[in-house]
This record gives sequence, structure tokens and C-alpha cells, in this order.
Amino acid sequence: MRRVLKPDGYLIFIEHGLAPDRHVQAWQHRLNPLWHRLAGGCNLDRKIDTLLADAGFHICQLDRGYGKGPKPFAFLNKGLAQPLDNTARQHATGQRTPQEQVPSLASRR
Repeated sequence: MRRVLKPDGYLIFIEHGLAPDRHVQAWQHRLNPLWHRLAGGCNLDRKIDTLLADAGFHICQLDRGYGKGPKPFAFLNKGLAQPLDNTARQHATGQRTPQEQVPSLASRR
């Protein structure tokens, strides 16, 4: 993803992820192998913020919570991320930080 973004681009994401509740997490871990096969490779039990950071992204905005449906399937991570090299370049040149220039996701509906 990083290589196809424009230099000042953002990754807009909505992903299933590991819920904060331990009981829901237990169900996510149990259901994930079957869900992964049935849902085209989708995973229920990944820590999205950690995966994005490990892939070299700075998370500019992250909204997390349960959507509609059974809790093991409904915990979502919605947000904006920017490649770390872009974020570092903006800070070095005195440009505004991603938090200052990115409108909230609510205004993108």
C-alpha cells in the first residue's frame, strides 16, 4: 500500500479487528480459522493498529467500536494512516501534522 500512495496521500481503512473484551476475543480466536476460509481471507482477531505500525504507517486517526451484528464479527477499526516517511518529511519541513490537517472520518460520509 505504501508504494502506491501519493507522497501526501492517506490510507483510509475499515477493518475487522481484535475486540478489547476478553470474552469476545476468545470467540474471535475460536471462529477465525473457519471465518478466514469462508470470508475470503478476512481475519477477526488481528490488532490493526499494530499491523499498520509494523508496516510503516503512522495512524493519524483511529475510531474503534462495535458495529451491528454479533460482537465477534462486529468490532471495527476505522481510520486514516500515512506512511511514516511522509509523516517524518512533513515534520522536518514544518508542515502541519496529519492530525491538524485531516478532517474527522465523520465528515467524510
